[in-house]
Amino acid sequence: MKTIRQTGDRQNAVELKGYKNVKGNWIATDLTFYLNGTKTLHEVYYNMRFPKTLPSELFTVAGFQAARW
Repeated sequence: MKTIRQTGDRQNAVELKGYKNVKGNWIATDLTFYLNGTKTLHEVYYNMRFPKTLPSELFTVAGFQAARW
């Protein structure tokens, strides 16, 4: 799957591949980012896990901005 966002003459795209089923959740493990057709970043994820709970402050603007991944 590829998502494309056009803003003026700037085009951002993300190609999502390598889907894996992790405990019933389908996630893309291979992501490639493009700016105006030029690849800018490639990320590959391994050993994906889902937490049982998330802190409620993560769902506030301030909490999300303060989060460190």
